[in-house]
Amino acid sequence: LQISKNDDLNLSHSWLRGGFAVKAGRYRPLKSSRSPINRQQCNIGLCYNTTMLRRTFIRHAAGTVLAGSALTIGRPVLADGNQPSATIGESPFGELGLAPDGNGILLPKGFTSRVVAISGEPPVRDAAPWHVFPDGGATFPDTSGGWDHVSNSEVFPTTAPDSGGASSLHFDADGNLISSQKILSGSNSNCAGGPTPWGTWLSCEEHPDGQGRIWECDPTGAKTAMAHEQMGRWRREAIAVDPVDKILYMTEDHPEGRLYRYLPSNYPDLSEGSVEVCSVDSSNRVTWTNITDPSGTSAPTHSQVPESTIFPGNEGIWYHGGWVYFCTKHDHSVHGINLRTMVYQLIWKGDPDSLGVEGAVLSGVDNITVNERTG
Repeated sequence: LQISKNDDLNLSHSWLRGGFAVKAGRYRPLKSSRSPINRQQCNIGLCYNTTMLRRTFIRHAAGTVLAGSALTIGRPVLADGNQPSATIGESPFGELGLAPDGNGILLPKGFTSRVVAISGEPPVRDAAPWHVFPDGGATFPDTSGGWDHVSNSEVFPTTAPDSGGASSLHFDADGNLISSQKILSGSNSNCAGGPTPWGTWLSCEEHPDGQGRIWECDPTGAKTAMAHEQMGRWRREAIAVDPVDKILYMTEDHPEGRLYRYLPSNYPDLSEGSVEVCSVDSSNRVTWTNITDPSGTSAPTHSQVPESTIFPGNEGIWYHGGWVYFCTKHDHSVHGINLRTMVYQLIWKGDPDSLGVEGAVLSGVDNITVNERTG
């Protein structure tokens, strides 16, 4: 799905404004006379594979542009690291409309949406059918004012072995869909990932056997995707790049998931380097310990350093302004680490009163971005 305002097409990795954009992991369709979008068929791009907006969540996040279930929250302040410091933000685009559009999406005044790809159907003439189970994605500008939108395909091996991967859609400067191409084949369980500053897409396999890899992909499909085995193997979710310290931060979608980082030997070449795991002490100080077997062959990576901190159901992660922000769905939390001081901060506790999915402002939090303009 593409969202635009006044026909001025705006497809960016996060078109949400006013701070964080957080994708929740559970949804309830809007009740409307219009047919809802099918989450397994329609590629809704930056919203990943969600269906509709939960009305209960929207009421709490009025004034915020939402995709999936999204929330705008402020930048953390370093106070008590065990207390959330987030506040509801204000969107510069105005409040959401009261009625969904023809695609079943609630949008601010002046915005429109369109479906650009449907699973099983060619997005453009003579193209291959669009993949099933669209998930994590990003956009990359080209040299002519257009862009490539990349989308993962989260097909697990129990459904069809090595049938996931990633594809891309190419748009010209006027927003016309020009072409569609497969950019990653022979992969599976491709959940989220992350864009790199040098213009590649890192696709993460959430393989159920704990052997998920990272694939580096060319958004145009001109170069063959490459698996980076040295970056470690686990049930991967997402990855974020710190371009200042030249380090990559990685999450693990597992009940005993950890936060990892990768130190490339020759950044931005990712073929060689070392993997470390995060530990947070009682004073919220962060330390990192080397993982001796990042392949997970001798033991799962999350069990190799027992004192490392568990981040249960570790999901999306994003770098911004010297921080990494990441989400854990099992405890409904958003976390932050100041990478310059190595201090941890709990940013948001989505369900502090155990209200459950229908009562909490945000629960089962999943992917996250931070907008460059607003912070």
